[in-house]
Amino acid sequence: MRKLIVLLIGLACLQPACSTTASQRAGRIILPTPVEETVASVHIMVHPNVELISIIQHISKYGETFPFLLNNNDFRYREDIVRQFRQHSDHDAIRFMDDVSLKPRMYNFSAPPTSMLYLDESFRLREDLVHDDFLMARIGGVDSLRRFGEYLGDYSQQAGFAEFYAEHAAYYKSLVDSVKSKFDEVNYVEELEAFYGTRQESYNLILVPLYGHVGFGPHVDSREGDTHIFNIMGPQSVESGVLNFGDKSYFKKMQRHEFSHSFVNPLTEKYWDEAVELAYLFERLPETARKEVCGDWQECLNEHVVRAVTTYLAYMEGEETGRKAREYEIGRGMIFLDDLMTAIRVYESKRDQYPTFDSYYDELLAALRKHPKE
Repeated sequence: MRKLIVLLIGLACLQPACSTTASQRAGRIILPTPVEETVASVHIMVHPNVELISIIQHISKYGETFPFLLNNNDFRYREDIVRQFRQHSDHDAIRFMDDVSLKPRMYNFSAPPTSMLYLDESFRLREDLVHDDFLMARIGGVDSLRRFGEYLGDYSQQAGFAEFYAEHAAYYKSLVDSVKSKFDEVNYVEELEAFYGTRQESYNLILVPLYGHVGFGPHVDSREGDTHIFNIMGPQSVESGVLNFGDKSYFKKMQRHEFSHSFVNPLTEKYWDEAVELAYLFERLPETARKEVCGDWQECLNEHVVRAVTTYLAYMEGEETGRKAREYEIGRGMIFLDDLMTAIRVYESKRDQYPTFDSYYDELLAALRKHPKE
């Protein structure tokens, strides 16, 4: 328990809501602790580091290239952001963001918020975490992220971000409170760990008001071997200036989907020598999948597996619920969904033989091998 608390203090995940501003310690900026509450073992928060990068994305050129990833609706908080931070748009942090984010497969989509989890409350690179090589490559390497952290610290001071965050603590709390009741029906920690047969050290839901109708499911590993998983999500809609993170059905799907990525993606990497042999299937996917869901075979395989799992869990709630979930995913171009669903049913029927999803993953890939090269 002690190492969990130590790690999550660094991640700023287990601190209570804070109304104090940043202070200077040995010339370093110290951000406020996040507005946070724990419900059913999930830590729900507005994370200061992630909130700042979303502001950087919002006032840089990022939104011109990826408008669908940002929340461009009119609401009071966004107006506050524009009023306070756009006047600092010539800062090195903004220029750096433009340099690294506007190229395909570089510092965009999940990379910006995920990278913030590797920085501490002073925007210094954390050495107690295992640095993800793929993520670091997307920003130009570890030294590049370290330099960006320096820019962010300076930007935070010049633009008064810490004070801004503290002044909006009540607003952030209202966002956290708005999703608490959505945890009434499902204990996601128990459900997912029972299905996958493995446990994670912590589950963290980060709400990002400036993000669009999107979700990202990263994880970070400590050097002691613990895995902390995240769902970083924007609101589904804005209604009369109020952010809505979805009804219970949508919210349930999002938690299952994004948290599942932290179980599934590492297995795809582990069994990549086998998975890459199926890369020819990527070209058989409809354009809607290759353009709107995933950009390469590894991403598409992860999406197929995750969506097969969430669809299976939907069927466990009822035939109609499952049918709707399946129709949605097929409509998104997940043409191998049924193959994987059949394999998952076998997995669940043979848990004595396959106690974990890891132990079954090669059999899951076998369900796709029945589609030979043409």
